[in-house]
Amino acid sequence: GAAALAGAAAAPASASAVEPLPAGAADTMMPSKATPPPAPPKPPKASKPKSSGGGDRPGWLIPVAIGGAAVVAVIAAIALAGGGGDDPKTVASTPTATPAATEAPTVPVSANGIGLSVPAGWSDGATADIPGFSDSKVTMAGPKGGTIVFGLADETAANPTLLADGLRGDTEPTKEVVDLDGGVQAAKYAALPIGPQTGDVFAVPTDKGIATLACIAEGDTCATIAASMKLEGSKPFPVGPSEKYQTSVEKILGRLDKAEKSAARDLNNAGKRTTQVSATGRLASAYASASRSVRKLNVSPADEGANAQLAAALKSIGADFKKAASEGRAKDRNGFRKAGAAAAGGSKDIESALGGLGDAGYDLSSKTLGRAAAVTKLPTLKKDKVKKQAVPSNSGESTTGSVPETSTDSNSTPPPTNNITPRQTNPTPQNNKPAPKKDNGGGDSLSGGGEG
Repeated sequence: GAAALAGAAAAPASASAVEPLPAGAADTMMPSKATPPPAPPKPPKASKPKSSGGGDRPGWLIPVAIGGAAVVAVIAAIALAGGGGDDPKTVASTPTATPAATEAPTVPVSANGIGLSVPAGWSDGATADIPGFSDSKVTMAGPKGGTIVFGLADETAANPTLLADGLRGDTEPTKEVVDLDGGVQAAKYAALPIGPQTGDVFAVPTDKGIATLACIAEGDTCATIAASMKLEGSKPFPVGPSEKYQTSVEKILGRLDKAEKSAARDLNNAGKRTTQVSATGRLASAYASASRSVRKLNVSPADEGANAQLAAALKSIGADFKKAASEGRAKDRNGFRKAGAAAAGGSKDIESALGGLGDAGYDLSSKTLGRAAAVTKLPTLKKDKVKKQAVPSNSGESTTGSVPETSTDSNSTPPPTNNITPRQTNPTPQNNKPAPKKDNGGGDSLSGGGEG
């Protein structure tokens, strides 16, 4: 059989020389219970065997049918294990758990316009001595001593740190700006001392107050809870300086500067008291208007303190100028001077307020920073010019003299209003006795209507 097989292999292979196999030949050649064949030899380096194209199979394939079946089985197993496609990873590897499957379940909670997602198992109603919150805070407890407190901070948190006095401590802690859900920014203070423990504090400035979360927990629990924070019914502000607010402040102070320069020019060039009083009244109006404009600004809680201080300083200076104008109308030179000095002293309050904005990170222009030194100093109130009027003399002739206008600081005595000599009313005494007459005759005789 081996010799015949070798001869068949050596003979030319042609379609007419090879006879078709009789039906059932393969079944008769393969035993029903064959023992496992030996390991197949390594395949040749050539590519896959090619058919002759006419449908006939080479004769050398027949004797290896038994071993070939085993090889095909092994190849099929490998193909099935590899997925049989171009992407074996999708079938060959064991499916891994998705992140959603590994995440711990969370529970949504909300209060005071602040929404959070906390891990399952946390419960509210716990008590914790964490300062810096208003009365509407919410406290929740978790496993292993975990604690969170969230709500609006008390009014002392209206400062550049966004931390209440009870949380800020004696020194200013290191602040980090982080992004929360929905693009909301928060000031984060990591490992902040909270009573006997340390925790993370997250503060978000809003138009309703400062939404604050204080968290004491293990690992990344605090960061995960904080990232889920949502605000309901309030508008958040960015953490840090606001370009819009800075522009508004500089615009208001610019208008004030223009109005003050005009009034100060008229004040210093005034030739009479009434002009000084009018210019002083314009100063009062300019400062009062600037104060109202500053107070109306929509400002972040981080800047509320400095903004309120600036508005108060402008209002106080305006009130002092108003009082000075009133004293000037009353011709009170001393009162005019005192009120003007008080207005000039208000420059220190403006300087302090602008310094607070600088500490908060605002880069104010040099012109704005010089606003404190621009408060006008009032000059001495002028006396009104004296008026000339006719003053009668003792002889009855009129003379012209200078009579000053009365004022509150004059001690002169007013001149007499009537210099005419009083007329005598007593009649001149008369003698009713007739004078004696001489008689030509030499005798004494009386005549003229008297008794004889």
